[in-house]
Amino acid sequence: MTVNWTGGQMLISRRWLWTLGLWAITTVMMAAQDATTLTGVVTTSADGLSVPGAVVSVVGLNAAATTDGTGRYTLEISRSLAPGGKAQIKVEGLGLPAKIIEVDLMPGPMSLDIALSIGFSETVTVGSRAVGAEAQKAVPVDIITQEQIASSGYAETAQVLEAIAPSFNFPRPTITDGTDTVRPATLRGLGPDQVLVLINGKRRHQSALVHLNSSIGRGSTGVDLNAIPVSAIEHIEVLRDGAAAQYGSDAIAGVINIVLKGGVSGPTITSKVGMSWGSFVGNACTPSGLTCAPGSDLKFSDGGLFDGGGSWGLPLGKGSLLVAAEYRHHNRTNRASIDPRDQIVAGDAGNNAVPEPNHRWGDPDTRDSMSFVNASVPLNDRQTRWVYAFGGFSRRVANSAGF
Repeated sequence: MTVNWTGGQMLISRRWLWTLGLWAITTVMMAAQDATTLTGVVTTSADGLSVPGAVVSVVGLNAAATTDGTGRYTLEISRSLAPGGKAQIKVEGLGLPAKIIEVDLMPGPMSLDIALSIGFSETVTVGSRAVGAEAQKAVPVDIITQEQIASSGYAETAQVLEAIAPSFNFPRPTITDGTDTVRPATLRGLGPDQVLVLINGKRRHQSALVHLNSSIGRGSTGVDLNAIPVSAIEHIEVLRDGAAAQYGSDAIAGVINIVLKGGVSGPTITSKVGMSWGSFVGNACTPSGLTCAPGSDLKFSDGGLFDGGGSWGLPLGKGSLLVAAEYRHHNRTNRASIDPRDQIVAGDAGNNAVPEPNHRWGDPDTRDSMSFVNASVPLNDRQTRWVYAFGGFSRRVANSAGF
């Protein structure tokens, strides 16, 4: 390499530049030859229906993909990281048993269609009311494991369910009185008071808030799922079918059973941080407000999130005591645009000399402090009789918007 300084400028020989360029091209070509692009469709073996939302991953490698609405996936795998050029492809679909396939990797594109069998991976008893045939009837239950909860990336229990469980909806209403703070959750499009929520198979109490205004579930009350810390949850069972004959009319939409962590285990600490940013199209209205058209893009950077929690399973005699705690602070968001209408009275916020939004439209500012305990002690050596107790305390302070 020849380097010369001339007039404050550095001159590099062309030969060195050609060498550098050739090296870069060769490196890219070698990396492309080493990679395998795996594509295919995930379906059910019984009827050939596509499986959207299935996770296709490589066992032992940090490579995974999720199927789209038609069941298709694309997975990039580096052959140099796969021992012997072989890889174990694991496919997991909600409510379907997982499947592992060993594949010989070839450079370039490869096609692999995967059919999942329909069956039960395990038998789950969501709860029982009394002895009888209906109480023991087998029904399909979606099991959301602790690994799925952690990989979802969400800090709120209701958001985890919305991201993973089909037919579960967790709307985010705004300017709806206390519903901004205690949001309703629905299953299969029915009301918040028509889905039964259990903790360890026992009924969870509803909140004292009656949803008002034009919010989802107006005139009803539901369970505040976000008052249950994610750090205390072992797994979640979702029965997406009517179970009113077994549990009562509050289970018309289905049943959600949250199973708490238990047993003796070491301390675990988790934390999450996040923020939302982007832009949306504002308005450009006439002073009367009757005619509007898209205006300029409005940029936003808000909704900062901090969530920290942990759990610890301690010995309690021959039993155990699980202690979990969590703190979450979610900053407010605002997607309101400028109000260009004339002032109704002097001092009204409309049509300011300096245009600015005069109200908030978005999530409130919330601070949650939560703690949960789950204790169990056997009464005999055969562990056929137990004394158990669980419960929690939560406090939420929120500042929501209003007209």
